[in-house]
Amino acid sequence: MPIGVEPSDFMLARQKAGNKSSDKENITRNVVYTGAVWYGAWPVFRTFIDSAREFLEKYPECKEKVHFDFIGTGLHKDKRKNNWLGQYARSRGLEKSVTETCKSQLYLDAINCMLQADVLLLVGPPERYYMASKLFPYLQTGKPIIAIIHQSSPMLDILDTCDNVRIITYNDTEKLPETRGKIVKALSGCLLNAGTGKTGKHQIVDAYTAEAVTSRFASILDDIISEN
Repeated sequence: MPIGVEPSDFMLARQKAGNKSSDKENITRNVVYTGAVWYGAWPVFRTFIDSAREFLEKYPECKEKVHFDFIGTGLHKDKRKNNWLGQYARSRGLEKSVTETCKSQLYLDAINCMLQADVLLLVGPPERYYMASKLFPYLQTGKPIIAIIHQSSPMLDILDTCDNVRIITYNDTEKLPETRGKIVKALSGCLLNAGTGKTGKHQIVDAYTAEAVTSRFASILDDIISEN
């Protein structure tokens, strides 16, 4: 069973909402990823950075207007083992367009970053049964989502039912570079269209609130008890 979402957390986050995670005055669109950057999904992150570079080269007018924020990415206490993404972005000439914050964030602060985003990035590794814990918090925001996930991911069936979600699938990490054109198209669709700011909670979330998931889990336990 997937981890659900507690809607009241978002009410609290909105009450203490601050500025956009990108605080540069000239930024008009920001793409936000919250959570760890880990080894198994690194090929996907690397492909996204390459795609972001291609997008900015194709639309040079966006270089001063679009920013990519990766927040709470660090897994290691040893800071030398973190910041993979920031280092790679710099090697691709994106030091002004990509910001990586390795330090883990408080949950409500992470939600606030999601709420202040224009577009959210969802990444899935090749592991067949991977279900991102951030999936339903992302959907709760109602923000546009770019999802780069394996074609066998259980998230695909959920995301397919949602509006305002652009899904890019892959079946082999060696072929991930072939998805760059699709990612660039997704970025342009989210960041250049007039309707980018349109949001609204994805209705499927109602089936995955903390209350709904707890109810389903209790029902499973009741069935087990009745069988014994």
